[in-house]
Amino acid sequence: MTDDSDTPDPSATDGEETDEDESTENNRTRVKLQSHGLEVEVESQDASFDEVAEFASDQHQKIRRDALIGEYQQLEERNLHSALLGGDR
Repeated sequence: MTDDSDTPDPSATDGEETDEDESTENNRTRVKLQSHGLEVEVESQDASFDEVAEFASDQHQKIRRDALIGEYQQLEERNLHSALLGGDR
């Protein structure tokens, strides 16, 4: 038994929005992942959808990690990290 009300609303996932799109037109496979304002789009004529999706996911994870590291570095430069993490001010 399937209930459409159990399907999560992509806009209600607190920024965790992911789109995967498969296009086999002209033997092309295209995957696009979006989350927290970051986007990765990968296209291949030779690889399978699973291979392209895995590659796109790995790249998106690296970009997210680098973005978080950059945000923490900015907080440290402004001496805000201790206030946010509960340290001395």
